[in-house]
Amino acid sequence: MKRAGLFFLVLFILGGVGYSLTRIEERNAMVKPPDAEKSDHLAADDRIREGMQAPDFELYKLDGQKVKLSALRGHPLLVMFWSTQSPTCADEMPALVSFYESHRLSGLEVLTVNVTKTESSVEDVKAFATKYKLPFPVLLDPEMKAQEAYQVAIIPTSFLLDKKGVIRKIFQEPLTVETLEKTGY
Repeated sequence: MKRAGLFFLVLFILGGVGYSLTRIEERNAMVKPPDAEKSDHLAADDRIREGMQAPDFELYKLDGQKVKLSALRGHPLLVMFWSTQSPTCADEMPALVSFYESHRLSGLEVLTVNVTKTESSVEDVKAFATKYKLPFPVLLDPEMKAQEAYQVAIIPTSFLLDKKGVIRKIFQEPLTVETLEKTGY
């Protein structure tokens, strides 16, 4: 008998909690701004995708020099978001260096954007760049401005831009020389 009473008491409490949560959701739905559906629709249209103009950014290289993405228009450009904490990034750097070395004379530029908030220190980034002998600029994004502008959620993510700054290919997988060669650059 006591077990049955305890069972009904627990059931009653759980029902009350469930009812309260439902009421909170209903209240939140009622205070939704009238243009919320429209803004949700706009957010979907603002997603980064192939064929759109790449967002401009201005970041600093490891040596403190400022780099503005739009200043590189006129060149095909590969922008890679990476971290020293990612084994995949370490694995693909030799391929990226090789691809860059074989295409830089034809005008290819590469910018690597370090997702600096994931790092223990900028010294770790410098050590990584030295270890892999990175011949292209390593940019620091400590405030995640570029990462947010490009909506980067997966590390590594790379963007291939044409000479006009239009995104032609988005890579959310490890880069290989073969994959990059297939792009035609």
